Amino acid sequence: MTVLIITHSHDNESISTVMQAIHERGGKVFRFDTDRFPTDVQLDIFYRDDREQGVLVSEQGLVTKMLSSFAVYEDGNEKVVFTNPVSSKDLEDLDGLRFCPMTFQEKVPKLLELRATVVGRKVFTAAVDSQRLEQSQHDWRRQGVALLRHWQPHELPQEVQEKLLNVMDYFGLNYGAIDLILTPDQRYVFLEVNPCGEFFWLDLYANLPISDAIANLLMRL
Repeated sequence: MTVLIITHSHDNESISTVMQAIHERGGKVFRFDTDRFPTDVQLDIFYRDDREQGVLVSEQGLVTKMLSSFAVYEDGNEKVVFTNPVSSKDLEDLDGLRFCPMTFQEKVPKLLELRATVVGRKVFTAAVDSQRLEQSQHDWRRQGVALLRHWQPHELPQEVQEKLLNVMDYFGLNYGAIDLILTPDQRYVFLEVNPCGEFFWLDLYANLPISDAIANLLMRL
């Protein structure tokens, strides 16, 4: 089995862990970095037996991840956009959103914040107590580094897992990073599914075998 991983040269270590897992299963894997094309990586297209074929030529296999992104800059520095609480004063100036579309959602009380990573038909879930740090209470990413080692495996109820798989089926996805909230009254609240969400810190700190699952999925094991 040969696998092509499309990403970019500055992607995180999840690429190398998945590649290693594929090698351990006897597969071949190539990395294609789109930001290295067409300078360091070239594409030759030719026809054989009435079929068009393409050959990527590089000193290193191949990697890239094609996606669009946005950023907010302050004094020339890129800033991450976090989730913020909305006040009555904010609602008085909604015209300011004409050039900056925004999603509004209910402010849900949090017992735990969860990341469910779905690979094929497997659901790997970890949870963190974001309320332990003041600046992470509305968005755990504000102090994401400080919370890295506090993520723990979490067992989702079977009913919730099945609903998440139904969401994946609806959108035709075989990978997705799903954010949820567990409320103090034990309700699971779905926030979003990211079809290219990161998972590397869950491999490292929550000991979830996500890289292995991705390798198995790519090799159809």
